[in-house]
Formats: sequence, structure tokens, C-alpha cells
Amino acid sequence: MSSLTTEGMIELVTNVGFPAALSLILLKYILFTTEGMIELVTNVGFPAALSLILLKYILFTLSRRLEELDRSVKQLSLSLEEMEAKQLKQSEQPSPANTDKLRAE
Repeated sequence: MSSLTTEGMIELVTNVGFPAALSLILLKYILFTTEGMIELVTNVGFPAALSLILLKYILFTLSRRLEELDRSVKQLSLSLEEMEAKQLKQSEQPSPANTDKLRAE
């Protein structure tokens, strides 16, 4: 994948599928140098290059946020389990006020 021509991209997409081809292209240009950006724009055109750059940014940002969300959900799950355990423990112990009412009736 030294240079990306239209025929090369078509062959790549045909051989590995569009998502994999897009991933390979992004991996090639993971470190966007000035030369890399010029080559990307030259090979695929400005709109496609901009789309790839934006896609890389969105995927990076989304993965970071998903990791944060995963941590938050795990912490929430642990907190809920602790609350349920406390409630269960409290419901198993009869309160003195309730036993007095039952005896009076």
C-alpha cells in the first residue's frame, strides 16, 4: 500500500471489503504528517481525505467516551448492588416499632 491509486483502492475494497479497506487506509495515515496529508489528498481527493480525517477523529473521541461510559456503568452497577444488599439486610431485621404494633393488634 505504498501509493493509493483509484485502481488500488477498488482492488483493496474488493479483496477485503469496505470497512477493512477503510481501516487499512486509516492505519496507513495514522500519523498525519504534512507529506502524508498531501499524499492522501492527492490520491483520494480532498473531500475523501477530509472524511477520513474526521472519521478518525470521531472514532477516537467515541472510543474514549465509550470507555468512560463503561467505567461509569460498572461503578453504578456496584453501587446498586451495595444498596440492594443494605436494603435486604434491613428488611431481614424486624424493627422494634413494627413488632410492638403487631403485638398490640
